[in-house]
Amino acid sequence: MTYEEKKSRFIAAIRAVAMKESEEIISAVQAYIETELAKAEEELRRETEAEVRSKISKIRRQTGAQISAAQRDAEDELYRCRAEIEEAVFEGVKKKILAFRQTKEYDGYLAQGAEFLNKYFGSDDEVKLFYAPGDEGKLEMLKSIIKASVEALPDEKISLGGFRAECRAKRLAIDDTLDTALEQQRERFRSIPELRLGESVN
Repeated sequence: MTYEEKKSRFIAAIRAVAMKESEEIISAVQAYIETELAKAEEELRRETEAEVRSKISKIRRQTGAQISAAQRDAEDELYRCRAEIEEAVFEGVKKKILAFRQTKEYDGYLAQGAEFLNKYFGSDDEVKLFYAPGDEGKLEMLKSIIKASVEALPDEKISLGGFRAECRAKRLAIDDTLDTALEQQRERFRSIPELRLGESVN
């Protein structure tokens, strides 16, 4: 075998090894690329899902806040509406009470209240009678009915009429004012199911 033939065989053998190594390298690189791409795709998917979940959570919080704000606005409007209705109703009642105070029926109301006091106070009792300013002309009539000894005192807190009686010895007070009667009616008014906001809002 000549030198040239040996040289050609050696070069052919080197080329064969080089080609094999090259193919293996290319195959390894391709596998690495595919693996890294798969990792990148998985990472991107996780990041995307996390971002979507974050956005959904944010939207839910914002929506919840908007709903809560809208509900609060609705409740505030209901409170204002009920307050307006209540005020209108009781302003009308006050006017009727003040008109009633100018009638003979009011004298009958006071006399009935004075008779009621006699169930609790006798002639040996001393009673302070707090009356509405403007009712001074009714005092003689009241004193003539009440059996107890009466000290009559005006009370600015009684604006609509009636009176309040107190006996310190018996530690007893009786409120027969129209102011208290009206406030009791106001409480009943607020307890009407249709006007109870907790139920109507829900």
